[in-house]
Amino acid sequence: MATNGWLPQQLVFLLCFYSFTLIVVLGQME
Repeated sequence: MATNGWLPQQLVFLLCFYSFTLIVVLGQME
């Protein structure tokens, strides 16, 4: 299994970005 530039850092960044978007969407719902 070769890590072709796909580092855990990128995964964490995606997760944080997704969570941030979710919070913004939920905040606009109210």
